[in-house]
Amino acid sequence: KGLGSGATYFYHHYGPYSEDISGAIMDAQFYGLLSEKTGFRKTDGVAYSYFCSSEAVDLSALGGDEFVELTNSLNQKNPIDLEIAATIHWLKTVEKHRNWREELKVRKKSKASDERITSALNILDEIGL
Repeated sequence: KGLGSGATYFYHHYGPYSEDISGAIMDAQFYGLLSEKTGFRKTDGVAYSYFCSSEAVDLSALGGDEFVELTNSLNQKNPIDLEIAATIHWLKTVEKHRNWREELKVRKKSKASDERITSALNILDEIGL
């Protein structure tokens, strides 16, 4: 969505990835600002991790009210739908694939069902992308 972080991204397993953001997360963990938690997907038991802050974080300091609204909205979405949405956006805008749907199904064959693609496109529409 472009929050002015200056972070650079490249395509990785789950979509756009930033070493800059990853490094910032590791720094925050080191200084005790974030802790990593793990969970398991209900659908197939695959492990995933997420990060939590033990203190309240003023999200508006990161990008104003728009950022808070965006974060709250995306937090309610299915993570796989978000992954598909990020990949669609990447394929269309960065790699400029003419047939992004076909490329998406190659990269995400087990996840890119028509239903998930529709949900992902709805997410992109909701957030103005």
